[in-house]
Amino acid sequence: MRDATAAFYFAVGKQSALELLIPVISWKKIISKLITVVSTTIIGIGLGTLSVVTFILVSSKFNKNIVDVILNVISNIFQSPTQLILGTLYILLCFSSIYLISFFCIAFSKSFSHKNKIAVPIGIITFVLILSALGSLNTLVLRIPIVTFTIFGTPDSLSSIIVSLLVLIAALFGTSWLMENKIEGFQL
Repeated sequence: MRDATAAFYFAVGKQSALELLIPVISWKKIISKLITVVSTTIIGIGLGTLSVVTFILVSSKFNKNIVDVILNVISNIFQSPTQLILGTLYILLCFSSIYLISFFCIAFSKSFSHKNKIAVPIGIITFVLILSALGSLNTLVLRIPIVTFTIFGTPDSLSSIIVSLLVLIAALFGTSWLMENKIEGFQL
């Protein structure tokens, strides 16, 4: 009962009291949250895009010029399946990295204090500092390209993707470590 009370009072959010009591390894919890949040983001972007296209088509009364432009954009996207798959994987990597960094910042701030008045500014400052450091690191990495290529017209390099993967892995395991040792392991 004492563990349940401690989990309730020191939980990150309202659902976390039950979540902290589930005997699952923390990295599995993080991966499940990541899958949920990335899926929700993709569905939201897809529905938003579909809504805007539908609104444009209906408000223009299906003008032939606008329909041709939309069909041309769709055909250009699906023209190269390899580039579409690589672009989709790259976008998923970017979303996953941003979300895992934000999960890390939340766990980092909650490891200092479970009070939102203190934890929220710590999390925001940590997020800004990490993104600034990663921006500087990306600038340095772009000077040493292993292989350069373009994805949807944007130039990129293999070295930049390797650094992004390392950041993703570090954020995942850093968040997992913080959850196991600093947040969930807290006792009254």
